[in-house]
Amino acid sequence: MVNRPKLKVSGLGWDFDGEILEFEQARLFPYGTGTLIAVEGIVIGSYADLERIADTDIFKHRPFLEITFLETIYGG
Repeated sequence: MVNRPKLKVSGLGWDFDGEILEFEQARLFPYGTGTLIAVEGIVIGSYADLERIADTDIFKHRPFLEITFLETIYGG
């Protein structure tokens, strides 16, 4: 099993706002639902995207990654 960083979650309307989660709990994130999910400022669209970012040399030794949920607003 790969040892990945924990996730510090923030964002309006998310149940775990301000909490630190285990990496595997990211499987429950609302991917593709109109909510943008950013990891250290990089927008992702899936759990696989999160895994790829977490496994890079830049992030893999950090104790946690910052996850931000942003609501998408449509209009004209």
